[in-house]
Amino acid sequence: MMKQLWTQLTQGILLALCLILPAAHLQASNAIDDASITARLKNMSQIISTDFSTRAKGYVKGYLYHRDDTEKLLGKTAQYFPIFEFFLDNYNLPEELKYLPIIESRLRPFVYSTAGAGGMWQFTTPTARHVGLKVNRYLDERRDPHKSTKAALKYLAYLYEQFDSWEFALAAYNCGEGRVRKAMARAGSREFKKVLPYLPKETQLYIPKFLAGQYICRYYMEHGLMPQLPTADFLHTQTVMVYKSYSMFKISNVTGVALKTLKVLNPAYYDNYIPASQTGNYLTVPQRSFALLIEYVSEREGWKPFSNHQKSGYYATKWVVGKGDTLDKLAALCGATKYQIMKWNNLRTSELYNGQILHLYYAVPSVHTPGPKA
Repeated sequence: MMKQLWTQLTQGILLALCLILPAAHLQASNAIDDASITARLKNMSQIISTDFSTRAKGYVKGYLYHRDDTEKLLGKTAQYFPIFEFFLDNYNLPEELKYLPIIESRLRPFVYSTAGAGGMWQFTTPTARHVGLKVNRYLDERRDPHKSTKAALKYLAYLYEQFDSWEFALAAYNCGEGRVRKAMARAGSREFKKVLPYLPKETQLYIPKFLAGQYICRYYMEHGLMPQLPTADFLHTQTVMVYKSYSMFKISNVTGVALKTLKVLNPAYYDNYIPASQTGNYLTVPQRSFALLIEYVSEREGWKPFSNHQKSGYYATKWVVGKGDTLDKLAALCGATKYQIMKWNNLRTSELYNGQILHLYYAVPSVHTPGPKA
């Protein structure tokens, strides 16, 4: 009996070791390889020409040591990167800029810094208002993933125009363009490497942190990291632009979506209330409940049903807006004008957003049937 128990115990220990040791070996072998990390960092970015690989490597190791936190961060990229990529493409800006909120906020819309900067792109209140974001008792658009992204990218584009360098533009985003100009004057140079020692300490480390964030998003698989993806309700969503005021409680009742989920998907609004807006507010729900939301919103907004625009000789279809789509391109595709598409979809502005559902008509191709031969 004792021999049998001993045998079973030994087999159990061996099985556990067989499961644990390969995983530990995989983690150890994939986790930190200085030479490979340095080589990847040097060849990675297209917008940063100065070599920051030595400093950036330390921040990369920080991501690798805190694996669970890093995997949660990587999971959030599936939720927010499509929004960033859509606007980056529309504004013709480098895609690498999507990694900036990694270091600014770790992709947390609700986060505030000790200096009072808020949202994923970390605007202070004065800067937010300067770039057109509303911050008042009803809402904080710094926390809106769509509006804050548009504002941040426009601001970054402006900074690039000022300095003609992404190193300087990113530095100015961190510490302000005034400080950057003063540092350039003190250094007597426009070469970033020479100006760097005259910038604030935090700004000197900003680009290495930016490169480390880019690195971990691009090479996480090489280090055995597995993104912890959000649940389906946060990953598969649809967004609509609304202009009337709405109660989150009512939307929850209409759509069947938990109030807590709605608040996470719509982080800009205070007190479970969406204020009326002439320029529009984004409202996001899980994809599964979007049809119910549209039915409710259409009635409140007074939108005409799409079927009212139906014409004989035209096909009706739905189009999900993605990267590269503009009203002009879609108009050319379906043989209409962008103003017709705006009318069909009750749009007040020609600016689109990622995942937006548009109703389109396109002409039925005419088929010529030859008559009988004489």
